[in-house]
Amino acid sequence: MAASVSIDRLVGCVILKPDSIFDVLRAIPAPHLPEPAHTILVHIDKYAGKITLDKLVVDLPGLADYMTSCADAAVSGESAVMVARALAPALRKDYIKTLLTTSLSNLDAGGDPDAIVRAVLSEIDRGKNDTVLDMQTAFNKAIEVINKKVSGTLRGWSSGLTTLDDVLGKLWGGDLCVIAGRPGMGKTAFALCMAMHNASLGEPVGFFSLEMTPEQLMTRAISMASNIPFHLMHTGKLTQDQINRIKSTEMFFKSMPLYILPSSTPSMYDIQREAIRLQKQHGVRMIVIDYLQRVAHPAHLRGQLDAAVGANCKVAKTIAKEIDGVVVLLSQLNRLSERTDDKRPGLHNLRDSGNIEQEADSVIFLYRKDYYTKENTGHVEFLIEKNRHGKTGIAKGFFDGDHLYFSIKEDRSWN
Repeated sequence: MAASVSIDRLVGCVILKPDSIFDVLRAIPAPHLPEPAHTILVHIDKYAGKITLDKLVVDLPGLADYMTSCADAAVSGESAVMVARALAPALRKDYIKTLLTTSLSNLDAGGDPDAIVRAVLSEIDRGKNDTVLDMQTAFNKAIEVINKKVSGTLRGWSSGLTTLDDVLGKLWGGDLCVIAGRPGMGKTAFALCMAMHNASLGEPVGFFSLEMTPEQLMTRAISMASNIPFHLMHTGKLTQDQINRIKSTEMFFKSMPLYILPSSTPSMYDIQREAIRLQKQHGVRMIVIDYLQRVAHPAHLRGQLDAAVGANCKVAKTIAKEIDGVVVLLSQLNRLSERTDDKRPGLHNLRDSGNIEQEADSVIFLYRKDYYTKENTGHVEFLIEKNRHGKTGIAKGFFDGDHLYFSIKEDRSWN
């Protein structure tokens, strides 16, 4: 635990300069403070820093001797904020240890594991303080980001298709991008194209495959890379030359920082934990989740579909912030989109919950007319119905159904 003398110094500094309480509680969230410091500093904050030691003694008579000794021992002119910042890491560590100890006791007593994990994450998040920025600081940070984008040192994550990037404006740290479509429209194929494109540029990617096995997903990737029709690989009807071409793609994939994580029905908290581990161990800052409706619902929200999907979307957005990267979340659509004449979907067709739209920074619908007409034009439309950072609109491309890849013309955008 942080040395008590340091806590005493902090209390004394704040008593001598009570208006410093605002900055102190930004450096150390109130839940992290041990007693009796917590009671004293929260009481000072209650008075907005306008309270004297005499008043404190009247309000908190049981702590009178302690507060007086802290004030007497405080170094005149010492910065309470500097003391708080020095104490903050150790206090946060102690706080989390206490949370975990209590949670393990609750778990041993038969508590619901999902609810306990959720409570711990909620408490930790509640204990965080967002930094308050003045306009000059915020301006400087914005200019820094703009300069990095201009110079190319901050390039964001590409969809792999220039036509789509031109409308979308790429994806940036903290973004939640939802890709939605009816079953069979090509959501997984497009997400895999995006993942391979970014990984081929050296950007580590984590792909949570909740529907397909790693072997199934990898077979699709090999079809794209080798230019061998997927159905031939699926049925095993391959010539020796095609087998050799498949083997020749090994070096291409060997150097690609793309990590496949298979799981049938994980919770979004499971995905969050794995995403943070991938970010720390492999530098992963792009996460693909295929797909939302296969993610397990929080235990306390089972039977409440809208609320459960909304809660999972919020966690997905939190993941993007925590890894300072992008989360690409695939989502099914309801059948209502097929009742219109042209069958083009819209935001109202997002299945299960309007919270999907609310949490997403961008929403892209896949639409292939061939899906309904059974033609083979290859034309695909990307309907950008929401874009928090720019314009909405339609981007056009091509889909090769034999090799399951998307492009802007007759070649691979990621190759």
